[in-house]
Amino acid sequence: MSYFGANVLHPRTIIPVMRYDIPIVIRNIFNLSAPGTTICRSASADVDGQNLDSPVKGFATIDNLALVNVEGTGMAGVPGTASAIFSAVKDVGANVIMISQASSEHSVCFAVPEKEVKAVADALQSRFRQALDAGRLSQVAVIPNCSILAAVGQKMASTPGVSATLFNALAKANINIRAIAQGCSEYNITVVLKREDCIRALRAVHSRFYLSRTTIAMGIIGPGLIGATLLDQLRDQAAVLKEEFNIDLRVMGITGSRTMLLSEV
Repeated sequence: MSYFGANVLHPRTIIPVMRYDIPIVIRNIFNLSAPGTTICRSASADVDGQNLDSPVKGFATIDNLALVNVEGTGMAGVPGTASAIFSAVKDVGANVIMISQASSEHSVCFAVPEKEVKAVADALQSRFRQALDAGRLSQVAVIPNCSILAAVGQKMASTPGVSATLFNALAKANINIRAIAQGCSEYNITVVLKREDCIRALRAVHSRFYLSRTTIAMGIIGPGLIGATLLDQLRDQAAVLKEEFNIDLRVMGITGSRTMLLSEV
């Protein structure tokens, strides 16, 4: 989580407590009554009576990235191509945030900070000039204005349906995925998407994994006597609907003849 933008703790600061299996509890100093976040060795542990069985523990994002795609039929089966690509990236001092390569070996794409992408692209064009001119590589393409969304947890690869749930939530929010990476360590699933879609994507996956299975959004036109009574009923029944029927009912807007109130969520 810290690596993917949640800068509450640096990963190296928790090495001593990991060694001695000591749980870490992160609390909100502005709301000390909130349970906060517990970091422990096992995701299935029971901490303070809370069930932590869900394989996905949280979501994090990294903004201001660009995606670099190197592709061509001449890459397939040629030893050292990936090494040459990342050697060129290293030579310009750029940091690679994420890597994705298809099993066909026809392309390699990776994400770098947007401020470093021009130097990376120029270095790759220079390194592979002969291959590009000969047609062994078709292009070195840059896709700017990207963000990374990462689902972080434990044993996600061995838990059926986690990836499907993530991608289904993004699809229903009409968000296109530009690249995907999932490590064998099972600790994260990473997707690259448009920067402008990042907040909407974060809300969509958070809602799908942590909130109700069914979300109903509604608006009230005419908050008079009948409308006010309806709002009172919705307020009184919201908790029952969520607890008994797993329905999250949200009033997104209220409008009258002169004024309008819209939800920010």
